[in-house]
Amino acid sequence: MSRRFIIYFVSIIVIVSALWHFVIQMDAQLPTSSGEKSKRGGPIHRLAVAALSGILGAQNVLFAKFASQMLLNDLAEAFSRFFVYFTVSLLCISVITQVRWLNEGLKRFDAIYMVPVSKAIWVCFSVVSGLVVFEEYRSMTVRSSIFFAIALCSVVGGVSILSLKSPVAFRSKIGSESTSLDLEEIPMNVFPLKTS
Repeated sequence: MSRRFIIYFVSIIVIVSALWHFVIQMDAQLPTSSGEKSKRGGPIHRLAVAALSGILGAQNVLFAKFASQMLLNDLAEAFSRFFVYFTVSLLCISVITQVRWLNEGLKRFDAIYMVPVSKAIWVCFSVVSGLVVFEEYRSMTVRSSIFFAIALCSVVGGVSILSLKSPVAFRSKIGSESTSLDLEEIPMNVFPLKTS
């Protein structure tokens, strides 16, 4: 195991533990309605649940890349190494926990918020993990570094904008409790097809 991986892995454990603790604390503070806890929290609560799913999803990519590289480099000896089993175990754990937190977020919050925010965080952490652990930054030119920084800032900015919107804004065309949308309300001529 490289030192970069250990530092990255410990950092991810600290971040995920802090987010998990924060979500548990927020759940404890949610007001109760008719004896049952409310399933909705504020924007920070929504972001924390989406971040848990996204960060854990990014680890799926990291551990899968580790496992595939170890298997490709030396298939004969790969299964005699502890690190292969450790990596595959971490892959299984991260897949299960990522799906669990995504489901938890979808149960509590709107899918139109949860899915994009979770996936954007997933992409950001996947890219950062590749840069840090596999030293992919070494093959980047100045131009690609600039475009990478612009793209990363765009994703972070988009997630920030989505995080600040209220759930009501996402359901403006949908009834307050309904999850269906009247198809007549959707503009169908946004991208009109040209007919010849």
